Amino acid sequence: MKNTIIYLIGFAGTGKLTTAKEICKLADFKLIDNHYINNPIFKLIYQDGKMPLSESVWIQTRKIRDVILETVRTVCPTDYNFIFTNVLTNEDPGDLEIYKKIEQTALSRNSTFVPVHLTCELEENIRRVGMPDRKLNMKELSPEGAKRKRESNSLLNINHPNFISLDATTSPAEKTAQIILDHARNCAGA
Repeated sequence: MKNTIIYLIGFAGTGKLTTAKEICKLADFKLIDNHYINNPIFKLIYQDGKMPLSESVWIQTRKIRDVILETVRTVCPTDYNFIFTNVLTNEDPGDLEIYKKIEQTALSRNSTFVPVHLTCELEENIRRVGMPDRKLNMKELSPEGAKRKRESNSLLNINHPNFISLDATTSPAEKTAQIILDHARNCAGA
């Protein structure tokens, strides 16, 4: 598989990074997790994974994302594959813009674009958000915050012919990754 962009979209704790890493084990993808973009800024401020962050923090992370996307569009070889991860909701007005930037990057590279909703049952989601290993990646750590976000938000509506939605509650990450890769290959006609 060449020149494919997979975009894993799901709430905190649904297994986006874990699944993305499994995809990278199975195929040649470059991983651009949302925390690879956010953490250079998070490391400069007090970020405990529980308190909401100010808009000025998100403005800075958008600048990093823009530089990365410009690099993917103009510097990286066109046969490279990428996998992005993110939490995107209908309720955050900036999230549709982020999605469109990733989609436009795929279009400009003439890449196969595969957006994926990764979901998880609420109880399992809350359990995962509380896992101590998430602190290493400066991820959301508040089960209460994750629950509030899930109850008051919905994942961004995606209208793309290659879109799929997968429930990762009980599916091992390896299996979920394989399903996504098989779907991406099918979308690419490979």
